[in-house]
Amino acid sequence: MADRGVAGEVDLLTFLKDRAVIFISTGILAIGIIIWVFMMRGSKKKEEEKEIPPPKSKEKETTSKPAKQKPATQKKEDQESGLRLTSLKGFKDEVLAIDVSSDGEFIAAASRDRSLKLYDAHKIYDKIPQFIHINLPLDYASALTFSTDSRHIILALGNSRDILAYKISSKKLADGKTYKEVARFPTKHEDTIKSISISTNSKFILTSSEDTMMYLWNLKGVLLETINSNQMKHNMAAISPDSRFFSVATWTGDVKLWEVLYNKESGDFEKTARAFELKGHKSTVYCLNFSADASKVATTSKDGTWRLWRITIRFQIGEDPHCLVTVPCPPSASSGFNLISISPDSQTVAVTSFSNYLFFYNISGSLLDSTPTGYNGPIHSLVWLSDSSAVLTAGDAAVTVWKNPNK
Repeated sequence: MADRGVAGEVDLLTFLKDRAVIFISTGILAIGIIIWVFMMRGSKKKEEEKEIPPPKSKEKETTSKPAKQKPATQKKEDQESGLRLTSLKGFKDEVLAIDVSSDGEFIAAASRDRSLKLYDAHKIYDKIPQFIHINLPLDYASALTFSTDSRHIILALGNSRDILAYKISSKKLADGKTYKEVARFPTKHEDTIKSISISTNSKFILTSSEDTMMYLWNLKGVLLETINSNQMKHNMAAISPDSRFFSVATWTGDVKLWEVLYNKESGDFEKTARAFELKGHKSTVYCLNFSADASKVATTSKDGTWRLWRITIRFQIGEDPHCLVTVPCPPSASSGFNLISISPDSQTVAVTSFSNYLFFYNISGSLLDSTPTGYNGPIHSLVWLSDSSAVLTAGDAAVTVWKNPNK
């Protein structure tokens, strides 16, 4: 009986031991499973916390690969109206001065590259316009004008301040050229010559420099008269088409006009006399231009306006000129007007701005059209073709021809 009791106790202990092992193993396994679950959850949470970039929208994808677009530095000429007709190119530096001959046959253009080009005005619209090329001797022309007979060009040199004349021939000369220098005036100007013009009666030539000096010459280069305007600084000067008056645009707001007096017997130049003033501008006058019939003068000023004046007055008895039109700068010319020119038919006024826009007005001051010129540098010259069909501007290294919208 004792042996069975002992054996029973041994079997019970073995059973309990086996159960304990199973229980402990199961517990360890369960703890391991719990730890694994928590590790997986932590790992998943970390993955969820990672920043995921938002998907690219279809809209962005389409705009990120645009078709060929023009660069941000798109030139202004791409935005112009349809006024540009053609450009005369081939210059290596900016064009400073242009003029059209009185018979309408030729266009002269002078560049800082020391060249002078003469174009046939009737062939400027050709694919490759033909021209006569003149190399100036170690200098450039700051101003030029055609003679009344359209066969001579008188120009002022920028560095030396010399004034010289070229004769243009329809046939080649002995040296194979179609031009030759025929006159050189004495050097009088001490500052850059801003303008040069010749009277329509061929009695005198007027030159004006950037200081306060003006000189009158005959066609052979003989000095006729010296005038000091005492107006601080000159911008340009011009002669009226009837050869009776000349005027100068200066740093003051007043525009002075001189009368030219001629010998009653010979008709030659005799002297000048102060005539009257155009009073109204509040600041520097940049440019002035006479109408073809010499009855009007157009002016531009730093005060932000251009004006049209009637000058058919009896100034001898104190009658004052009358301002017909005052036109303020439009928003696109916020930097101010610069050059001005009345068309030969006196129906259109072309005006440029320092922001390099070109404006066309009718003679009563109503805006007809405007366009950016596309120039990077300043506009140096503004001249009409003789038939009023187009106006020329000089800027950068080209002369641009613009359609008159009033035609």
